[in-house]
Amino acid sequence: VHATVTGNVGMGVVRGPGHQGSLVNSIVRANGGPTQLTGFSPTSVRNSNVDAAFAGQNGNLAAPPLFVNVTQEDLALQPTSPCLGVAELAAANATLVDALEASRRLDHALSGTDLPDMGAYERPVFKLHISGQPQIGTMQVYSVSGPPGFVILFAGLLDGHASLSPFGFETVGQFANLIPVGPPSFAVGQPLALIVSGAPSLEGFRFGVQAIAFLASDPSKGQFTNRYRGRFYNP
Repeated sequence: VHATVTGNVGMGVVRGPGHQGSLVNSIVRANGGPTQLTGFSPTSVRNSNVDAAFAGQNGNLAAPPLFVNVTQEDLALQPTSPCLGVAELAAANATLVDALEASRRLDHALSGTDLPDMGAYERPVFKLHISGQPQIGTMQVYSVSGPPGFVILFAGLLDGHASLSPFGFETVGQFANLIPVGPPSFAVGQPLALIVSGAPSLEGFRFGVQAIAFLASDPSKGQFTNRYRGRFYNP
């Protein structure tokens, strides 16, 4: 589910005899074998970008995926990729996050609809950046990149998640128990420096941090950012 397989010398994905697995919401393109998939029946491949033999059925297509930069191993999707917003919703909802901890369902065009992408990487508009480690008594700096807007930063205990359309998935804890971090809101692009508590009792405590970002021109549109997972430590 949500795999990206490209650039292999041999075939892309092989399903051996006796195996019953399916390929869902995946991109298997530009591998070296005569076919991208071997051993798969037409009904076992859904909402994926694969061989032409599977295209046109079960949500599959066969088209250049338009990766950002294959030579630099950046397999994120360009804004015009045919793989955007066409993945199977049920599988995406079960997956929650992509390979970089971004919400598996996002409003890519900030149009008011959050849909999942094929492949390993969702295409976020807003991204959370963290500088520094969660070392007790030191500092971490958080910021969010993206178009002009404002951000609410929050932390959780990594004990749950919630869906909030069209913003995607909150993935750092039970929604009712989230803890605001920093000011009520701050601007996209503004760094937020936070002092990690010096309490020794925090050592080993695991936590998650995420943000929700809103467009300045229309706060009804935005995204949950990727999440950060950390553990307080004292060297």
